Amino acid sequence: MNNLDSTYLREVLEYNQNTGIFTWKFGNNRNTKANQIAGSIHPQGYRFICVKNKSYRAHRLAWLYIFGEMPKNQIDHINGIKDDNRIVNLRQVSHAENQQNKQSTKGYSWHKKRQVWEAYIKINGKKYTLGYFKKEEDAQLARLKAKYEHHPFFTSYR
Repeated sequence: MNNLDSTYLREVLEYNQNTGIFTWKFGNNRNTKANQIAGSIHPQGYRFICVKNKSYRAHRLAWLYIFGEMPKNQIDHINGIKDDNRIVNLRQVSHAENQQNKQSTKGYSWHKKRQVWEAYIKINGKKYTLGYFKKEEDAQLARLKAKYEHHPFFTSYR
C-alpha cells in the first residue's frame, strides 16, 4: 500500500501557505528539478501532484502538510478557484456541504408551460420551488436569497 504521511511529504515538497504552491525540494529525475512547481493542472481545474508513484490532488496534500493527516472528508475551495490551494481558502466539509458552494447550476430556468421563470434550490438532495417570476432577475434574486438562507457553506466570491 502507498501510505503517504506528512513527514515524507515535507521531506520532498515545500508548501507555501501564502500562495498555495508546492515546489520540489530536490530534483529526482530528468523531468523534476529542485524548486520547480510540483504537479500539473488537469482538465477538471485541480492541480495534481505525483508522490511515491501515486497522483494526489494538491489541496488534499496541503491539508496533510499543514494538519499532519489526510482529510477524512472533502476539501472545499472557499472562493471556488480549484487551483487556489492556499490553506486559508480550504476547508474540510461533507459532500452535501461541498455541493452548497458549487456553481454548476444557476437555480432558475424558464418554465415553458407557465411562461415564467421558476426559481428552485436543492436541500439535502430534494428540489424545492422558490416561486415563479415574470422577470429573470427576480428569479435570480430569489435563488440567491435562498442560497444564503439554506446553504451556510455558500460563498458569493464567484
